[in-house]
Amino acid sequence: MDAQETRWQEFEDLGEIEVRKRLAARLWSEEKEALARQWIEFREARDSSTSADSLALAREANDLARSANDLARSANISASEANAIARRAASSASLSADAARTNNIIATLALIAAVIAIALSIIGLFLKRRRSEVMEVFWGPIDNRRCRFFDCTRYPIHCAKKR
Repeated sequence: MDAQETRWQEFEDLGEIEVRKRLAARLWSEEKEALARQWIEFREARDSSTSADSLALAREANDLARSANDLARSANISASEANAIARRAASSASLSADAARTNNIIATLALIAAVIAIALSIIGLFLKRRRSEVMEVFWGPIDNRRCRFFDCTRYPIHCAKKR
């Protein structure tokens, strides 16, 4: 090692603050003071370049964070829109379910009415066949004269003779 490297190693061991103190107190020879100043300037230049690199990295990190924030904001907006669509779909599904329940009730009532109509038709067929027999039991033999209850000219089947 040459003399300059030996001195710089000595300055590194002392640290920047201690070197500055000793420079201010003028404890060293002119040659050693010149090397100490040169060492301090070198450290400041190195620190400033490191600071510049750090500043560039910090700016880049800030830009990346800003981009990530913008993406998060866009994702939040998209999620809000999806949430609104889901709410509308749920509301529509609820209305459809209510309409389906109402339609089921109407269909059930229509089925009941159809069953009643079929039962009445069957009863009517049975009674139609037996009507003349039943009327003869209550009112005697039926002929083509007028009945007490029906206009036999309009309803000839009612008073028709049993054949």
